[in-house]
Amino acid sequence: MPILPTKILVKDAENVHLILDDISRTCFNTLGVVDLSSGQFSIDGGLNDIRAKLYDEDGKLVIGFHCRYEKDMEYFEQKIQRYLNDSYSEYKNMRAIYLVKKRT
Repeated sequence: MPILPTKILVKDAENVHLILDDISRTCFNTLGVVDLSSGQFSIDGGLNDIRAKLYDEDGKLVIGFHCRYEKDMEYFEQKIQRYLNDSYSEYKNMRAIYLVKKRT
């Protein structure tokens, strides 16, 4: 699965589910995130076109995003970027619990 360039640095591991649940509801109009085990999460309502995956980078917890098809990378990257940049999240304080890790 191709990996999107944007990653989210999680400030507190206890907030992973909250962050992913908000992305799932806000960006994909789902009922919420589904934990698939092994650090992978379905965030698109079971379509399996994009998944979130947890990583350890230099001792820090990072959320990365994988999409099923390379042709969809830009579409999903824009959705994630719009969520992070426009703050149209239902939670006004989401920025307090994560940082954008990188964009290449």
